[in-house]
Amino acid sequence: MNFKKKVKLFFINFIKDDCLNNSASIAYFSVLSALPIVFLISNILGFITGSDTKVIKKVYTIISHYTPNLTYETWLKLTGLFVKTSYSLNILSIIILFFSGTMIFNAIDKSLMSIFKDFSKKRRGSIKNIFIYACSILFLAFLVFVYLLFDMAIVFFKNISQKESYLFLKPLIKYSKYVLPIVPFFLQILLVFYIFYFFAPIRVHAKKTFLASIYVVTMWFLAVRAFSWYVNYIPTYNLIYGSMSIFIIFITWSFYSSLIFLSGAEILKVMIVDDKD
Repeated sequence: MNFKKKVKLFFINFIKDDCLNNSASIAYFSVLSALPIVFLISNILGFITGSDTKVIKKVYTIISHYTPNLTYETWLKLTGLFVKTSYSLNILSIIILFFSGTMIFNAIDKSLMSIFKDFSKKRRGSIKNIFIYACSILFLAFLVFVYLLFDMAIVFFKNISQKESYLFLKPLIKYSKYVLPIVPFFLQILLVFYIFYFFAPIRVHAKKTFLASIYVVTMWFLAVRAFSWYVNYIPTYNLIYGSMSIFIIFITWSFYSSLIFLSGAEILKVMIVDDKD
């Protein structure tokens, strides 16, 4: 299949698979699920690090590259309630938060089911879905933990590089400030790869899934800068929505992010069709 046919097939599938409505669904559930997921991750890793606040900060560091106009002060206001109540958890609250946190994965799952419906032979059962959603939250916690370890390693090497016997580490530490911002980019790729690979109702090729994941994260990286420019220099949101503008910006950006994510799924679908041809 030549490039022109691939592009045509992409746009036909994008409309046929109802990606606009599916993106709106993912955006809606992302609003309901974002904070419960952060809360669960902070509590899972809080037992290891001894500090929920440190985990909250690292989660912010990872997502801030892909979330327009989200300051750390705003992030603390949004997550502060969860951190303060983290030691008064009970089983019921954990179940409620887990249910809320998995809503976005359910919306993503249904969207990918819709996109790959022509290739899927059978649907997963409810128990298997819940297991995959739970693993998704644990995988998110693992990615944050990896970032924490990487950050701690940089701090450790910075400290020991002050000693005379470890001065050879200083040139490496010097370049760490350029490497550290790249880490969230690769963690995002791993997350998107995980979702495509395990949520798609068919067996997908790992290399093609990785390429589609790189496309999604790269487009997020570029789109967030364009969207941030629009929000900063064209004051439509503040004029119309006032104090609600942060919420409107978040859900609007979630919609655009979902469109990019589903377009990556459609690209993966085109690559699968091309293989079959």
